[in-house]
Amino acid sequence: MTIAKSTLVLSVVLLLTSCCIHTESKFKKSKLSNFTYDQTVEILEESTAEDISQLNVKVAGLNTKLASFESSSESEHTSNCCKKLEDQIGTHSKLSATKNFEAVNTTIVFFDINKYKLSLSDKQDLLLFKTKIDMANEFCSDYQIKIYPYTDSTGNNEYNSKLRKLRGESIKMCFVEEFGVDEDRLSIITNNYNHLSSDYYNRRALIKVTCL
Repeated sequence: MTIAKSTLVLSVVLLLTSCCIHTESKFKKSKLSNFTYDQTVEILEESTAEDISQLNVKVAGLNTKLASFESSSESEHTSNCCKKLEDQIGTHSKLSATKNFEAVNTTIVFFDINKYKLSLSDKQDLLLFKTKIDMANEFCSDYQIKIYPYTDSTGNNEYNSKLRKLRGESIKMCFVEEFGVDEDRLSIITNNYNHLSSDYYNRRALIKVTCL
């Protein structure tokens, strides 16, 4: 009796297993199986295409930002290089102009023995000198006029010191009162005692313009 029941149970299990296998095989071959497979593939393809499209958009955005950054950096670098070059050229030009300005803007006034007043001819020469200074303002707008008065050796040191100051003041007042130059731009340097070989050349005043 027990053997018969066991045999019956085993037969039922085998039958059910066979049905399941058959059903699965049949499902795979059925239209429903093919439809489910196609739908799954379509969903995966759409999802993948959407992901790829989004990635492409992000990549394009990154490329645009990168190109903009590179262009901005290159433009900034070029601008900085140009500015440095312009500054160097400007500095060099200013130095050259300053040297040329100081080289040509020097003049000398000669005096008679024991005299300090300017003659009409002296004033005309100084006016021409002042005109040259005005024309050079574009190269040297801020300048100082230095006056170096000298004397010959005919007088003693005390006398010559006073005479040098009078000669310097005479020239300074000519620039201020007759030519309208700001007094702050003029200075008189009287502590010079170097003498040339001729007394005539020692009775002079050197006027020199210096850029500040």
